[in-house]
Amino acid sequence: MIMVGSVGGSYGYYSTGRLFDGLTADRTGRTGNTVSYSDLVTDRSSSLDFLLAARRRRQNIDEFYGAGNYLGLFARQLETAFSGKGVHSSDGAVSGTAKPGARVAEYELNITQLARGQQNISKSLPAAGGGAVAAGHYDIDVTVNGQTKRIGVDIDSGDSNRQALDKIARAVKGAGIDASVKSDGGKIYLAMTGKTGEGNAFSFSDVNGSLSQALNLNNKVQDGQNARFTVNGTAYDQAENRVVLDNGNVALSLNAAGNRTVRVRIGADSDRVTDGLRDVIDVYNTMVDILNGADGLGRRGAGITRAVQQQFAGGNGSRLSEIGVTLDGQGKIVIDEKKLSKALDDDPDRVRQLLAGPNGLAAAFTTMARQVGSTPPEQVFAPLQRYRPDYGGLFIDQLR
Repeated sequence: MIMVGSVGGSYGYYSTGRLFDGLTADRTGRTGNTVSYSDLVTDRSSSLDFLLAARRRRQNIDEFYGAGNYLGLFARQLETAFSGKGVHSSDGAVSGTAKPGARVAEYELNITQLARGQQNISKSLPAAGGGAVAAGHYDIDVTVNGQTKRIGVDIDSGDSNRQALDKIARAVKGAGIDASVKSDGGKIYLAMTGKTGEGNAFSFSDVNGSLSQALNLNNKVQDGQNARFTVNGTAYDQAENRVVLDNGNVALSLNAAGNRTVRVRIGADSDRVTDGLRDVIDVYNTMVDILNGADGLGRRGAGITRAVQQQFAGGNGSRLSEIGVTLDGQGKIVIDEKKLSKALDDDPDRVRQLLAGPNGLAAAFTTMARQVGSTPPEQVFAPLQRYRPDYGGLFIDQLR
């Protein structure tokens, strides 16, 4: 049994069994006698071509009604895709995310400088060998943004220079400063970077031993600084390269500074819409391929796609073409994703009306899905026929 429309809505149930019990033959010159599908399979007079056609028909029906299940589901997903919001930036200097509740809006940003963290570089040590850091226990006070934390480091007599610096790096990380061992030719050194912002300056002070002094951990090569920028004329001076707008619904990341205006628009989530449209069109095109390749269509088969095909007629077809959605010569839908993406950037409301509005393409897919679910397979696909010369004349077997 094929369940039609079982995903996202129940449109009806049709059994394939009756299609294959519908072999009728007038073996005695009278009508009404039936040859079952199982009889056909074992009937020596049955042609191989007819058997293969019967199997193809069964496969076509399974695939067609199975695709019909997903057509309605994906149509609804396309409609809901427009509820999501995306961030569209004129420049890679700004990126971000938007929650579904974000307002459709436009922002202009001018970024004077990005926030950055203080950077320190230690004294360089030979990459090979050990002994450059004396064995022993060391305590160091690390002050970050006015708050002091004491760290301890134990250097063993057998530690190589790299092992010693690795131990110091791990201890410094524990104080909230990024630290790692870097190589430069035959030398190695400790590179340390604090959190972004002027207020996150850091320094080292020896408490037990003179490790920070010996390695010159306070060698500052870059000061920390705040990000400075404007959003729609409002000035910001802050420690992070991130700004939250629209009551927390929009988060923008600052990626580059420069003497230019970056325009950001909050609108439809282009990727989600494109993916949703691609999914439903893939299903629809599969159904069209099945219909085009069928051995014949029933009285309702030719019109089963009418609701969708009519979307591409007249002025509406021209409007769909303008956003990159067209119909090819086989009745299949083609997407120009670049054209669609530009249309979503330029006028997302227009795209939403054409694709997900009350009379849009998604609604047409839903109509077709319901028609498929309410139409028996024998009305979509024409009966298969063959001549039977084995009962005293020419007879026709029909496989519905």
